Amino acid sequence: MLGEHSLEDGIDGFLGLTWNQELAATIDRLESLDRSELRKQFSIKRLNEMEIYPGVTFSEELEGSSLLRSCLIWKS
Repeated sequence: MLGEHSLEDGIDGFLGLTWNQELAATIDRLESLDRSELRKQFSIKRLNEMEIYPGVTFSEELEGSSLLRSCLIWKS
């Protein structure tokens, strides 16, 4: 006999975890991943919008330098 937690509760019940506790822990992990991803996207957005020269944002500078590189490669 496995004790009071056996076939009715499944393996989680046998180990002392209810299904709801395990589900809650899984949801918490997923939510923390989402928050982390949102923070990363927000940081990248802020970086792209940051002015590195008066009137020139980081993303505009990247676009300009990649366009310039493309033109230089094409001409060579």
